[in-house]
Amino acid sequence: MKTMHLTEEMLQLVAIEGIEKHPSAKEHLRECPSCEAQVKMISQMIESVESLPAATFQFNLTDIVMESLPERSTETQAKKRAISGNLVVILVFISALILCYLFRKQLLYISKIPNEITLFLITISGLVLLFLLIADMVREYDKKIEKLRHL
Repeated sequence: MKTMHLTEEMLQLVAIEGIEKHPSAKEHLRECPSCEAQVKMISQMIESVESLPAATFQFNLTDIVMESLPERSTETQAKKRAISGNLVVILVFISALILCYLFRKQLLYISKIPNEITLFLITISGLVLLFLLIADMVREYDKKIEKLRHL
């Protein structure tokens, strides 16, 4: 009888894969009835677990979770995004005009523009151009996101 026994891992491998795949364990099991009994016990446990019926539930968890999730309405989100985007544009535009009006003397002095009307026309033109560029960037971004969603 040997004093060194097989490890638990090796015993499980022998029980699962068979003794032919592990020649060193085969020699040991011929001489060690304790390890041989453990391999038989592990094999019986595996057989009894495999013979059990598969666990089933009376409900479908996926359906329950999916029903509890709020539905995404892309149209509603798009409308909200458009409204909030337009409000931001209007607020920035009005803020820029107010700042331009409040600091008109300083802006006229710095820019050497002859009168206030020219200053306001240049400011409004610049803001409109800026907003058009931003709108184009957002549109391109949305196109790329849509392409990614359809991949």
